Amino acid sequence: MMSKITQEQRNRYAAKVKEFRTTTDTILAKEQSFLNLLKQPGGMGLGYVRLKLAGEMLALTSYQILINSLSVSLLGIKNEDSLAEARKSIGRSIKYLEDIVTGYVDAPFSEYEKNLEEISEVSYADRYALLRKIGFAIREIEEGYGANSKWKWSFVEMWGKLATVAKNSFDLKHAYQDMDLVSPNRMIVLSYLAFVKKLL
Repeated sequence: MMSKITQEQRNRYAAKVKEFRTTTDTILAKEQSFLNLLKQPGGMGLGYVRLKLAGEMLALTSYQILINSLSVSLLGIKNEDSLAEARKSIGRSIKYLEDIVTGYVDAPFSEYEKNLEEISEVSYADRYALLRKIGFAIREIEEGYGANSKWKWSFVEMWGKLATVAKNSFDLKHAYQDMDLVSPNRMIVLSYLAFVKKLL
């Protein structure tokens, strides 16, 4: 038998959520201004803008996951709405990456190599960190829903999409040189590669 939620618990929860909503509204406004940049003619650096967008959507997802965690800890119930929002925003984060590196599953590197030029200045470490954080967020949302959720299969698809963008963000040409024992990037490249293999 669940204990009744007190008014004080409700108020504490509402106050916290209000705080988070202000932050999430700010992130959504940022997303809009980045999207406007994408519409500019002669758009230089569109890859970087999309990378920023992926990062903003990841931040948004974190707050939506937090709102659910708060609901569970303060009220003892899941917040299905914030979980649904988190699912959508992490999907958008992956989509922005897909728009840079393609969602090609089984294509030779030469077919999407050109796209990687758009983010050539972004280090392995930064790409890897972003992809891992997206992976953590997907896992948190899955755990938020629980084992027998009706969204089980949509997560399978999401992991598949993450595996694809992780593979397609990996510059195979440079990675080969960076696996060299003297390369300063060796450890990060090997970790990144292991991550991609695990996801695949």
